[in-house]
Amino acid sequence: MTLNVSPSGIRVTAERHAAVSELLVNATCMADVTAAFGYLALHFGFRYFILSKRPSDTDRQLLPLVVATNTPLELLEEFDADRLLNTASFSRMLNAARLPVCLNIPGPHLCPPTMIELMVRHSASTLAAIPLRSADGGHYMMALSGDRPLLTLSELNELGMLTLRAFSLYEWTKHSGEGGVTTLTSRETEVLRWASLGKTSVEIGQILTLSDHTVTSHLNSTIRKLDCVNRAQAVAKGLRLGLIE
Repeated sequence: MTLNVSPSGIRVTAERHAAVSELLVNATCMADVTAAFGYLALHFGFRYFILSKRPSDTDRQLLPLVVATNTPLELLEEFDADRLLNTASFSRMLNAARLPVCLNIPGPHLCPPTMIELMVRHSASTLAAIPLRSADGGHYMMALSGDRPLLTLSELNELGMLTLRAFSLYEWTKHSGEGGVTTLTSRETEVLRWASLGKTSVEIGQILTLSDHTVTSHLNSTIRKLDCVNRAQAVAKGLRLGLIE
């Protein structure tokens, strides 16, 4: 999918939400999930993303904590060489965030000149941070950076929601191994979405102009792909994985 995103024209739109959701639904391996993270950043006018484990007080370098990123390696290496993870007050403030935040790189009172120069040089002077928690209790952080204006509150809420979906997909992929994310056809996704709204096979068939036999066939295929035992479990899993809303 080709994206043309102008940071000055960013708006919360159904089209953007649908485009990112489609990328997440169609992810079939870890490489797809990582690409989806990149598109998520781009859709909101950012250049780079970093999904990392949340730094502890004893961590001194960011690079060993990184799980997935499209950030230039030289930026990360310079960041670590200058020991900016825990020495810069701004870094510690972002790492301690418990809710999504978006901030501009502040002045020398919070950032050493080396950090300001590094982020400006890489056109990454605006940062958004979304704290995440894995199913096993681990703490993670999604950080986005670029040169766009600060996110509005509605944009930050939308970004936080989509990041949670993307992270859930990442976790599913990680625990399932490569190819662990199940791809549903567009028709299977459509049928599952109507099932999540409580529609019977007959009702779904009437809505989609399909026979109830065909609807049942799509549901059975979906149940099998999601490794479930019935439609209720398939709906629950589809919602959890962000395959349907």
